Amino acid sequence: MLMEYQPKEINKKGIYVLKKEGESRPITDFIYYDQSLSEITGYDEILKILENETNTLEEKIKEVSQFVRFLQKKHSYLLPYRNFCGNNALVSSFIRNPNVDESTNFTITKWESLDYHHIRFDSDINRSCILENWIYDIFHGYYYEQAFKIIENNNDIKFYSHRRYGYYQQKFSLSDDFTIRILTNFGYGSASYLNSAIEYKNVLLINYSDYVRYRYIGSKYMTTYSKAYYPNSENWEKAFDFIKEICDDYLENNLQKFIKKIEEECEKLVATLALFLRKNNFIFYKNPAHPEMRTDSKAFTFHGIELTQFRGEKISGALDFIESLENLNKIIPTKEYIRCIENYAIEVLIEIKTALVHFYKSYSKTEIEDDYKLNTIEEKVKSHIEVINAYFKHD
Repeated sequence: MLMEYQPKEINKKGIYVLKKEGESRPITDFIYYDQSLSEITGYDEILKILENETNTLEEKIKEVSQFVRFLQKKHSYLLPYRNFCGNNALVSSFIRNPNVDESTNFTITKWESLDYHHIRFDSDINRSCILENWIYDIFHGYYYEQAFKIIENNNDIKFYSHRRYGYYQQKFSLSDDFTIRILTNFGYGSASYLNSAIEYKNVLLINYSDYVRYRYIGSKYMTTYSKAYYPNSENWEKAFDFIKEICDDYLENNLQKFIKKIEEECEKLVATLALFLRKNNFIFYKNPAHPEMRTDSKAFTFHGIELTQFRGEKISGALDFIESLENLNKIIPTKEYIRCIENYAIEVLIEIKTALVHFYKSYSKTEIEDDYKLNTIEEKVKSHIEVINAYFKHD
């Protein structure tokens, strides 16, 4: 029976897990931390001091320094380096151990360096918030570490939420034909991600329509996952619920529902690529990690060489899907989708070459070299030609 919890408590008060016992269906569960350490003398008091807006920054730093020295003497096991991100954001790196000298100067080190660094604070409020999160993470980092020791010895637990820094993969095979992976890369700002990858008969099932739904998304990157989530702790619930649903469909021999969705994805891809070659105004959603945010969109209108550049970008990028579509042909017929993309590529190649002729008639070589925008467009258009030519192996 799933313990009651709130999504915002994931990785803060406990670990969210997906379990499968024997032949039973996968279930989700929440394992609360043992938070008995909160009874350590001074813990509640230091949090109250940091939360009190009437206390000055100097007062807060002094109290934190004294509390850290207390931990160093009485509870040093709390302070070793732990390789996970701060509790406030999975896109930010975890700030590690303190160094407090006798004059109560307060410095801390970032995980990636053994040298001590002073943190640069944008404001006193920001600095106070960082101190509060850091004290919080000292304890909850320890709680997580202790809970993980229990989880890693439980073979029934297939996936678990975490805050590990850097790239990490969890993998579970429901059968020889069906494998699921959770791919994470936390602590790298906008490059951070929380993705799931579903493989059926060794074929990665891709949401191809994301490529035409979002303006800025790399086709090569898309061939590495099935579903993307914004990297925060709450979205572990969405990721596991999606996996649980897919597993249930598979165990009920109802995977055709998911395969039908993949067919729809392919059809959406080729249909919208065709529109790209006919229209010049589009609406794109902003973030592929937020597929449910349908209002988070922006209108784009292209003209002239910029329109050609856009078409070349999207059509040449779609060629990256050919290999995965060929593999997908083991499951559904995909040759027609491949033929469409190849035809679009030939069509846009002709357009690009014609547009470049007009482009060079309109601007001199010096004008293009001196204008950053024109120079960038020229380079991008040329790169699209190279990609298409490389695919068809001709000059």
